[in-house]
Amino acid sequence: MALRNDESISELGRRLYELMDEKKIGSPKDLAKVLYKLELVHVKTRENFNSPERDRDNAILSIEKKIVRHIKSGMMVDSQGEYLLAYCKFFQCSSDYIMGLTNIRTPNIEARRICELIGLPEETVLELIELNKDELRPVQGCWSMLMKSSLFHSLPVDIVAMGNELRLMYQREAEIKALEWERGIVSGPDLMDINLDIEGKQEELESRRSAFYGLLSKASRNVEDTIEDDLKASFEKFRTMFTEAMLNKTKERYN
Repeated sequence: MALRNDESISELGRRLYELMDEKKIGSPKDLAKVLYKLELVHVKTRENFNSPERDRDNAILSIEKKIVRHIKSGMMVDSQGEYLLAYCKFFQCSSDYIMGLTNIRTPNIEARRICELIGLPEETVLELIELNKDELRPVQGCWSMLMKSSLFHSLPVDIVAMGNELRLMYQREAEIKALEWERGIVSGPDLMDINLDIEGKQEELESRRSAFYGLLSKASRNVEDTIEDDLKASFEKFRTMFTEAMLNKTKERYN
């Protein structure tokens, strides 16, 4: 049985296999070759002056054995932490992520702390941090405007309500399909009952559909109103100054 399919492998081993899959590295041996080629780990082996290829193969075999040991045992005991550092550098993640102590991958301590404090995905946090370096990109300001508005609380509530209505819509759709199939194999009073059931389910389906799109329309309108109000407030001073300047310029032509 392949090592990756062994249910008894450690959490560290599972995490390493996930990272290897992302890099399209199929086996510990393939990973050993990469770490050796990039000189991320070093191996003391007896040199064979007649065959550099054999020296290379022996080194890769030694690295592979250690990787397999890490996968199986979940422990890394090399005194200088060379392998843990190599994994972190190659997979671009933190040591805690490698060891399965956190699901936040980034080695950026500040970003990880933000993720832990507010629960945003690390991709979002890292993107915001990166965009904050570019003063010409208005991303932070736009999201700040939306988040400081009433949408901060109302929009998530509306989205959850929409999700519930959509779920009920899909349930009724499935129930109608099942009843329509059943209608094809029954007759008499049973057929009449099924037709009534289908009619009732269809009415409820349309009710849920109306509720879903009503909530969607409300949420969209609230977003539009928030953006409109903020932009109008932001440009009100400009509006007043420009109007005054245009009036003064026009009046000057007649003085």
